[in-house]
Amino acid sequence: MVTVSHDGPGQIANRGSDPFDHPVGASALRRLYAALRPLGLVNFNCVLAKNNISLAAIRSHIAERLGCRSEELPLATEELVLPYEETGMDLSFRSKAESQIFKQVFVKELADGSVLGVLNIREKLQDFFLSLAKGRPSHALAQRCGMDREDTLAVDLHGNVLTCQNTAAADGHAIGHVSDLGNVRLDTVRHWLTRNECHRCPVIQLCKGACMRLEGEQWRQACRNSFVYNMALLKSAISLLAGFRSGEEKKQIASL
Repeated sequence: MVTVSHDGPGQIANRGSDPFDHPVGASALRRLYAALRPLGLVNFNCVLAKNNISLAAIRSHIAERLGCRSEELPLATEELVLPYEETGMDLSFRSKAESQIFKQVFVKELADGSVLGVLNIREKLQDFFLSLAKGRPSHALAQRCGMDREDTLAVDLHGNVLTCQNTAAADGHAIGHVSDLGNVRLDTVRHWLTRNECHRCPVIQLCKGACMRLEGEQWRQACRNSFVYNMALLKSAISLLAGFRSGEEKKQIASL
């Protein structure tokens, strides 16, 4: 599986450059997509931010540049940006008004079905419905990223085992080496089970603890971002369960 990170209309502002603006890069991406899409081996992944809040717009932007239909584009999202550094803090919602604008856009796109095809939105809704059906207790939840699993490792090209794929050995996140796995210790993080605010959170079944390596103001902002996103998703999930949908939307929901 090949995953291409692209933030649609927010790509240049948030990542610095757009490969579709370069003839060689654009041609390579289109050939890659044409070859792998029929095999189900390619998808695009985006990050939402205060200047890039519409999944529908992101999907349409990428599809236009690939020359395909928007609804055919495999898209996943890392949800609202997690502030690993100052850039992430700058791209986060810092006011109630900013959060409210996002929630209005996101809930509308969930309600009209335009983003129900986004891969991990479908997965999260399915997982949430199963949690209700099976009465899953919160203490059974793994961390959102899955890096708390014993069978999951992030490793760099030097064999260093890292906290996660978004870290580096040089920034204090080397937790061992592949030559000595018995002594690898994930001691650079804080699991959601140890955070009091997570135990009281109404969206823990959807959020699953945001990022376990952040602390201080970065953690508080990550928590706020994840809460805003998942509260909107919870609202949509309840609407789906209650049947507040048109006939056409029910067809899309039935495929979940």
